[in-house]
Amino acid sequence: APTDVSNALFNHAVNSTTSAETSELDWELGQISNQLANGFTGDALVSCQRLNLQHPQNSDIQLLSGIAHFMSQQWSKATECFEIVLLSNPNNTQALNYLGDLAIEQNDLTAAEDYFRRAAMASPGDPDTLQRLAYVLQRLENMTDAAEIYRQLLETTPETAEVRLNYGYALFKSDQTKAAIKEYHRAIKLNPSLGLAQINLGMALS
Repeated sequence: APTDVSNALFNHAVNSTTSAETSELDWELGQISNQLANGFTGDALVSCQRLNLQHPQNSDIQLLSGIAHFMSQQWSKATECFEIVLLSNPNNTQALNYLGDLAIEQNDLTAAEDYFRRAAMASPGDPDTLQRLAYVLQRLENMTDAAEIYRQLLETTPETAEVRLNYGYALFKSDQTKAAIKEYHRAIKLNPSLGLAQINLGMALS
């Protein structure tokens, strides 16, 4: 689901901004990251606004501001922040992925696909990006490309039942029924309580 991947992206962004402790700004960014991690989005936004006056257009501040707005469901403000990040770093994977998530919220799946493909080019093999792209491709009924991306994901995470399930569904919708049945069986073996895999397997067998 989109929210789950957004959380993973948020964690990645937080880790990237708090890793260096060489300046006061880095310390301030770490404090904002902690506020976001604890759900204090209002406090985080106030801190970002204060820092932005001191460091206008700073991409790290804008990234955290965008995450705070995203968490507060302030879509237009979040979009503005992430677009500012891309002005200085067009290949910022976190900003591209969040903009893709925002496009999904607005049901603009074509724009979402474009953002996720750009993110995939910027960070090849990034699992969060690939899951996003595969999800959108399924929504757009491009099952052939979605199946290929799920296959890539399974190269690095072969023991993930949900990815097996989604791969099986993409294969089934691509008229590769026998291959889909194998993936459903693998998903059930990994997670016997995955009810949707049982249902999809029954449909494929019928």
